[in-house]
Amino acid sequence: EIVSKPQRTVLAVDRVEAIKETINFIKEISKEVGSDPTIDAVHAEKIDFETGYEVRGVLQAIEQKGKELSSLNHVIFIVTHRGLVCADWSNFKDWAMVIDEAPSIIEHGTFNSPVSKSLFKQWYNLEISTIDGWAKVRVAKNAPTIMDVKNEVFLQKFVEFHEYVTNRLDVYVNLIDWEFENSDSYEWIWLKIWNPESLAVFNSVLILANDFRDTLTHKIISNHYCNIQLIEENLATKRNSQSKNVEIQYFVNEHRSSTKFWVGKSGRECVQKLTNWISLNTSHDHIITCNHAIRKNFEK
Repeated sequence: EIVSKPQRTVLAVDRVEAIKETINFIKEISKEVGSDPTIDAVHAEKIDFETGYEVRGVLQAIEQKGKELSSLNHVIFIVTHRGLVCADWSNFKDWAMVIDEAPSIIEHGTFNSPVSKSLFKQWYNLEISTIDGWAKVRVAKNAPTIMDVKNEVFLQKFVEFHEYVTNRLDVYVNLIDWEFENSDSYEWIWLKIWNPESLAVFNSVLILANDFRDTLTHKIISNHYCNIQLIEENLATKRNSQSKNVEIQYFVNEHRSSTKFWVGKSGRECVQKLTNWISLNTSHDHIITCNHAIRKNFEK
C-alpha cells in the first residue's frame, strides 16, 4: 500500500543491511503497480565520519528530511530501528510510520568500573529520578564527542551508552553517584528506555511483526502507556496450498564448522568449491545465507 498509494511514509527496518534490499524491493513493486515514489534513506554508513559528521548527525539528517520531503505527495523514507528510537519526529506531522519487525523499547548493559569511574564522574552528571535507586544520566559539558569515544580502543564497550546519553535520550543507571560508597562492587547497570509516544505526530503507525503480543515491547506499551491503543490486524491471506516435494542437498566432511575454519585456507577452498557447484547446478534466483565473516567470499 505504501508503494501503490500516494502518501508520505517513514519505513523503519531493523538493520542497515536491510535498507538496500528494501529499496530494490520497493522499486520492483513500483514497476508492477505503475507508481513512482521518491525513495530516500538515512543511516550511519552514509555519514562521513572523517569530516566529523557523527552519529548525532544521523539524527539531525533525519529531522532535516522531514522538512525537505514533506512537500512531496508520494515518498518512502527509510531509517533503521536505531534512528526510529533516537530521532525527533516533530517534522513528520501527518506522515505514516511503518515499522518492520518489533522495535526494542528497552536496551541495557552492565559495566564494572573500578578505575573508569573517575572518567564517568567527569563526563556524566546523575540526576535524581522517579525510579527508586536509579538516576538519570546527563552528558557533561566537558564530555568527549561520540567520535572521540569510538576512536579510543579501551572505550569501545561504552560507545553505545555514550551515544544514547550524548543524544539526550532517557538513560538511567542503578546508581546515586559515581563514588559507589553504598555498593559492595563497582558493577552497575544502564537502561535506555524508548518512549513510543514520540510517534504521536504520525497519522498512523503500523508494526509488522510476528507474535508481537509476545514481545516485551508489546507488554510494556500495554501496561504502561495508557494513551496508546494497540489494535491487532491479521494480514495473513488464505491460500490453497498444495504439498510439494522438497529436495535438500548438503555437503559435509566431518569437521566442526566455525568462523575460524571458513576464513582459513581450507575453508576458503571449500567456499570456492561450493560457489562453483552452485553456479553450475542452480538458477540465478537462489538465496545464500552465511556467516557475515565469509560473505565477501560468496560475493566474489
